Amino acid sequence: MKTLKSFLLVAGLLLSSLTFYSCLDDDNFSLDKYILDIVSVKSDGGAQYFRSDDGTTLWPAAGYFPDHLLKDGQRVFLNFTLLGDSTKGAVNFDYYIRVNDIDTVFTKPLSEDLGAKNDSVYGTDPVDVKRLYTGNGHLTLLFGADFGGSQKHFINLIQIKNDENPYLLEFRHHAMGDPAISRLDKWVCFNLDRLAIQDSTPVKLTVRVHTFNGPKEYTLDYDPKNK
Repeated sequence: MKTLKSFLLVAGLLLSSLTFYSCLDDDNFSLDKYILDIVSVKSDGGAQYFRSDDGTTLWPAAGYFPDHLLKDGQRVFLNFTLLGDSTKGAVNFDYYIRVNDIDTVFTKPLSEDLGAKNDSVYGTDPVDVKRLYTGNGHLTLLFGADFGGSQKHFINLIQIKNDENPYLLEFRHHAMGDPAISRLDKWVCFNLDRLAIQDSTPVKLTVRVHTFNGPKEYTLDYDPKNK
């Protein structure tokens, strides 16, 4: 079973403060400014670039970019500085950027619904939901949970077998016996490629979560073409 590995956030990435620009102007183009975002790595003819969850494309023109270590579709924390906009060529990009720092985000596919075994296998340990959204073919979640540092936690998103709601998902957290010493926030991404969506039309996802305040359901818009 794949367990949640500890991961480092890029410098300056503080919990739910991770944001991306909604509107850019000349003030954003300054070498002493930086932007933090979770993005997907994309490949085009062997050259890799980044795509934000709103569809903005970013070309790494400067800075450290270990493209040989990254895979197409991989989710990463990106710390970058805008250098210019509207590149034109064989492939168009929205912005040139300088890569200041980069780190991979813990990412995994949807897990199988095991029915009555879900609780014992995937766990029922509670979490706090800090952020939850879709984009680039992924569901991205920032959650808070209790950690002790002695055991790796088991994190999953299950696609529940449900004839009435084929897009019913459950987020599961199994602490694996790790003592509850400190409440920490963690990011995780789930690849939604296993969702069978007819005609690739936008759908509503229902996400069940066992929180510290009891069971909750979240409804998210998901466009399978946005990836």
